[in-house]
Amino acid sequence: MTKPLNPSGIHPVGAAILVRVDPFINKSKGGIVITTNEGAERQQMAQTSGQLVDIGDLAFKTLDDCSLIPQLGDRVCFQPYAGGNLRYKRTEEVDGEQVEVDYRLMNDNEIWATQDPQEGEGAQ
Repeated sequence: MTKPLNPSGIHPVGAAILVRVDPFINKSKGGIVITTNEGAERQQMAQTSGQLVDIGDLAFKTLDDCSLIPQLGDRVCFQPYAGGNLRYKRTEEVDGEQVEVDYRLMNDNEIWATQDPQEGEGAQ
């Protein structure tokens, strides 16, 4: 059974979209995970990629003439600090570590590009 794209209960309206932001994992050069929270929230807001998990009814409607319109499940790139950060209090395993899931609610025009799946991810 596949997990739902948006288990957060947050549903964008209008031209807003919801992106599950890639987690920031602070590792040393030797690969040790540094667990201090100093600066971690700022680093998380500076993340620039994630997965598109929900869209409002009017999202991407002005891009009808565009050849590439992001779809649910696509990996997307956006500006650092774009949108508003919403923390959904649930942890997921990422690279063997438990991390909190962050979502970013933003306008559809804040998406700059789609991205091929990262290594190890299957096509969605």
